Amino acid sequence: MANDDLGRPEGKTLILRLWRDDCGPDAPWRCSVEDPLSRQRRGFSTLAELVPFLHLLTTTPIQPPEADPRTAGRDPLKHRNETT
Repeated sequence: MANDDLGRPEGKTLILRLWRDDCGPDAPWRCSVEDPLSRQRRGFSTLAELVPFLHLLTTTPIQPPEADPRTAGRDPLKHRNETT
């Protein structure tokens, strides 16, 4: 959650990255989302994996940012590192 989201339960700020591993037209899309404040990133092997994550993220109540980054274990972006 970025600073501009504080106090705004209807908003979340994420950076979405999309890329293909190959140049071919059938190459699968890969993606990741990153929280710009905590710099936590979560990667997805397919776009289809991203949709349930976004659904979970938008149905989970927003919690205030943690004072200590080591206690940010409840952050949904921290569950898995970026997939390459």
